[in-house]
Amino acid sequence: MSGLTAVKNGILLVFFIGAAWADMREMRIPNRLLSLAWLLRIPVFLAEWAIAGREGAVLAGREALESIVWMAALTALAAVTAHGIGFGDVKLLGTAVLYQGIEKSLAGFLVGIFLAGGAAAVLLMLGRIGHRDKIPLAPFFMLGCGAALLGRSCGIAA
Repeated sequence: MSGLTAVKNGILLVFFIGAAWADMREMRIPNRLLSLAWLLRIPVFLAEWAIAGREGAVLAGREALESIVWMAALTALAAVTAHGIGFGDVKLLGTAVLYQGIEKSLAGFLVGIFLAGGAAAVLLMLGRIGHRDKIPLAPFFMLGCGAALLGRSCGIAA
């Protein structure tokens, strides 16, 4: 199934790039972009099912369930942080789980949060942003999920 994994990662990368671009330009991630990513997961799911049978269907079902649970958890986080993380970010990270599973997505989320925090600290020190200003998170989540994928394939991540 490594070929399908590469396809899933490629699709996810394309949507992460689009989301990061939109988030940097408009401070929002379009729903139509994320909806398309979810729709494109269906033929990949069918291919997983056709190639790996029941095991492929179970994997895809698990990723879908994990995605829904992860989005619910992040929605609670968004509410608690007064939308410090936006609902577009919640849906983007849910999409990442749908394509790469919870383990890699959680690692990507954490790396992305640390990268965003570091960038925000630098921008604050340089006087480019104030304490109440927001920065787009999608580019950092894209870098974090990419690092999680590369780390896993290089044997770095657990």
